[in-house]
Amino acid sequence: MITANRSQIQKVLAKVEPLKIWLRPMGKTCKIRLHRLEDAAWVRAELVGHDLECSKALPVAGTEQGVLIVKLNSQIDHSKLEEIVKNFDAVTLMHDPA
Repeated sequence: MITANRSQIQKVLAKVEPLKIWLRPMGKTCKIRLHRLEDAAWVRAELVGHDLECSKALPVAGTEQGVLIVKLNSQIDHSKLEEIVKNFDAVTLMHDPA
């Protein structure tokens, strides 16, 4: 039997199609747009693992995309959030507006 953890699976999937994420700061929150709504639960779990409050994913009408809203705090501002997201396996941080 072969087993793999989530990180290993995400690395394999990244070779097929990396998850594209856009960030848009909105004051004390940040909007995160995902090009695949199906990946939102994984991204949300990663963010919560960094002690961030994160909304459940909302679909973007007429697309396969989703949006999460992250509440920033005194330890994690927008630039720190960007650093955290850049370090996720299988993620490409996009520079277009969210």
